[in-house]
Amino acid sequence: MLIKEIIEQQDIDYYAEGIKKDCNEYLSIIDSLEKLFIRGMRKGVYNEIGSKSVRKNRKPRDTHRIIDEAVELYRAENFPKVPSRKQSVFCFLNSKSNIEEVRNYGERNFIFIPDEANYWQSKTVEDFTGSAIYSYLLKIKYDFDKTHDANVQEFYNFILKYKVFIEKLNAYFSHAWTTLQDIVQNVSNNEIVIDCEYYYYVEYPYFEKFNSALGNFVNIK
Repeated sequence: MLIKEIIEQQDIDYYAEGIKKDCNEYLSIIDSLEKLFIRGMRKGVYNEIGSKSVRKNRKPRDTHRIIDEAVELYRAENFPKVPSRKQSVFCFLNSKSNIEEVRNYGERNFIFIPDEANYWQSKTVEDFTGSAIYSYLLKIKYDFDKTHDANVQEFYNFILKYKVFIEKLNAYFSHAWTTLQDIVQNVSNNEIVIDCEYYYYVEYPYFEKFNSALGNFVNIK
């Protein structure tokens, strides 16, 4: 066996042990390849196998700062149990269409979530930034910019006047699956928002060996 292969196997065994210790709920519920969580990660920035802390106070990609912060204010005041988009990791189920989606962000990686994480997945919205709700927000911001400077609190107060929009935002936050069991059972292509301190990941080409180190917890044939 080549030295590189030995080092890879050592990494696989090391992180597999961490997953066995930290991710009991995930391993007990995920029972097929299609139900594994995936996300795109830039090759060359991260190792092929590892663990990663979740960034705090992050700005989700493709979201205007003032919109992002105003929605976060509304979530915190009205739906505090919903994970914050500013300190969560975003994943998808491993479906064919989602594989294409995550490739927009980087290489496909399988994600393993530790116990006691908080889950949230909209029942109706596939991707917040591509939704009708976000388009509505952009229109509101256009009206706001005509008469206001870019102030988050002022914009937040401004959107509260749009009752129809607030109804849509309330429905977005309310109509969701909030447990790992429900997310896996309902098999939706919508984005999954997970509040956790860290997660494990393994790049697609290494998954077969990784699955073996985990006792073949999913059938990949």
